[in-house]
Amino acid sequence: MRLFCVPYAGGSARIFDDWQADLPEQIRVHPLELPGRGGRYREAPATDLPALADELTETVLAQAEEPVALLGYSFGAFLAFEVALRLEQRHGRTVRHLVTVSARGAMRPPKLPPGSEQDEAQFRARLYGMGGTPQAVLASEELMELLLPVLRADFGMSDHYSYRPGPVLRCPITAFGGSGDTAVSWPSVLAWRECTIGPFVAHQLPGDHFFPRTARARFLDVISTALRAHRTPEGQR
Repeated sequence: MRLFCVPYAGGSARIFDDWQADLPEQIRVHPLELPGRGGRYREAPATDLPALADELTETVLAQAEEPVALLGYSFGAFLAFEVALRLEQRHGRTVRHLVTVSARGAMRPPKLPPGSEQDEAQFRARLYGMGGTPQAVLASEELMELLLPVLRADFGMSDHYSYRPGPVLRCPITAFGGSGDTAVSWPSVLAWRECTIGPFVAHQLPGDHFFPRTARARFLDVISTALRAHRTPEGQR
């Protein structure tokens, strides 16, 4: 099975680089790189979430000769959800599982003010409060000049995202949240149950919005168990 992973706002595919070592060989981690970072740093950051989801869907289809699962971290959860919808509804593909990390349910309205409408000082304060950006990076004008366009584009898509009422997923969803996450409430994490007619399980682990860094072993163990529990019937893809 191939696990396609979508990073959080401003993140690159490299945040998933060391996950494979702690997952069974039957689960192949395949990070998806977004425009404006990593190997795609020369590209302009995306600002249209549906169009980006269309692109990622084509990437998954081109590389998915085995059963597919999707994982999205924070902003990436909305993209992973939209890709899963496209695979199931437009392409008739079986999605083994959707894993969401530190994200409000797709049908929940956003609570935070749109990042694209905050001035630079407010936006930097927001980044500081979330705790995911190293202090050395926040203090470096040169680095922030490079990162801000990507971060603003990602936060803009995330802050404005809301799934329009329509068909939901058939695949299982496992949702994760951090017990100390001040950006995403636990009830918002539980709202992912509204996004599938399949099985739903939620796990709250110790830590903040970036709890996979501090509760890594438990986090990856739960993912491994969840993905192996819901197997695709023989012959389905």
